[in-house]
Amino acid sequence: GGKTTILRVAIDRIKQGAECELYIVANTYWQLSAHTIEESRQSQSGGIGHAGEVETSLILALYPQLVKTPLPIGSWSQSPHEWWRSEDLSGESEVQLGSSLRDHSPAGVLGDPSTATAALGHRILMAAVGQTSKLIMSMASWRNDGVREKPPETECP
Repeated sequence: GGKTTILRVAIDRIKQGAECELYIVANTYWQLSAHTIEESRQSQSGGIGHAGEVETSLILALYPQLVKTPLPIGSWSQSPHEWWRSEDLSGESEVQLGSSLRDHSPAGVLGDPSTATAALGHRILMAAVGQTSKLIMSMASWRNDGVREKPPETECP
């Protein structure tokens, strides 16, 4: 969830260095499953963070043996909540804040893992897979729908 900025930089660098026409798409499961996360979450605002409700739910769905139980009660950021900064990692902030996890939570947990469930993890995974499939199918038609007409010699092999 916190790596979208580096994905944008990587896309830009790949595109600038390409000697042929490329379509580059990058996304995260956070973005692809945002609607499902928001409609299914049980935690209060601020409950979705590093090792919070969503990430713990995903691990419960995929590798439940790695999750220590009972699940800990929520751990919220020690940084002040301001109008320009989302309390959840899944939310959009008005500005980019340069900080590390240690700045906000010495224990490494931000959010509320106590509300996590394997069922939520499965819903998020299915949403991400479904949205990824839709994205791929949509992209498959790009060359044939006249999005961009390019001479064949400029296409990548």
